[in-house]
Amino acid sequence: MTFYNKEAGIKALTTETGAGQWGSALAMACNFFDIDLEIYMVKVSYQQKPYRRIIMENFGASVYASPTDRTHAGRAALEADPNNPGSLGLAISEAVEVAATSGGAKKYSLGSVLGHVLMHQTVVGQEALQQTPALAKRFRCKCGDGRRVSRYGHTCTCAQVQVSAARAAGATSPASPIRSCTRT
Repeated sequence: MTFYNKEAGIKALTTETGAGQWGSALAMACNFFDIDLEIYMVKVSYQQKPYRRIIMENFGASVYASPTDRTHAGRAALEADPNNPGSLGLAISEAVEVAATSGGAKKYSLGSVLGHVLMHQTVVGQEALQQTPALAKRFRCKCGDGRRVSRYGHTCTCAQVQVSAARAAGATSPASPIRSCTRT
């Protein structure tokens, strides 16, 4: 994507990032192709993952905790809730607004919610499923009955291990689970 932007003569991009993986990848690519990059990172991730922000900045990107006071969308969100933790949708809105109001100087690069991201997540999931038998040898319940580990967690039948899905207190969406293991 960055290569094609460089070929088209684009000098600056804007994008969003949730936890920072997409932003880090695009920051590196933009650095390689000498393209300026402005990243709007979900504020709660910006605060919780400073090293990802530092990686993006080390590649020359400007990283902002979204919502910001730099855009109409960000200001409106902060006016409604000064402690707004941000969301991927809001970060997208800010990055799009910056590109749309730049007079063509900046182009928006959507990345973290497109099909090519789903493809790599599918590949990662398929690889994890293939590795499951190897993982099962490493994770055992204290009763020794942990015969397998599935992608959903430990499947011990002795009821000494309980796996449940939970959501981080700062999460803005129920689609961001954190798995926890509790001994019963």
